[in-house]
Amino acid sequence: MAKQTDRLIDTESKTLVSAYVSQTKRLEVECVGLRVSAVKSDQLHRAFEGIFRAATTLKFKCLGGFCVRNSRMVEHSGIEPLTSCMPCRRSPS
Repeated sequence: MAKQTDRLIDTESKTLVSAYVSQTKRLEVECVGLRVSAVKSDQLHRAFEGIFRAATTLKFKCLGGFCVRNSRMVEHSGIEPLTSCMPCRRSPS
């Protein structure tokens, strides 16, 4: 690359210099575009981190009232009514 730059500096060809200048301008515009994209990407990443943190915190806040020592197992008789409207015998359990 250094040799090419040196040759370009030493040249007197207006066409070559013009092509080099237009290529340099194009690359500068592309560089600015990439910098803008990088800033936007960083902003989106930060926004996502904030939303993710809030969602995780909310999940644990919702589960905050659930405590193992306050919980109980289902009664041995179950959750169905003990009587039946059917005139058949109850199961032995």
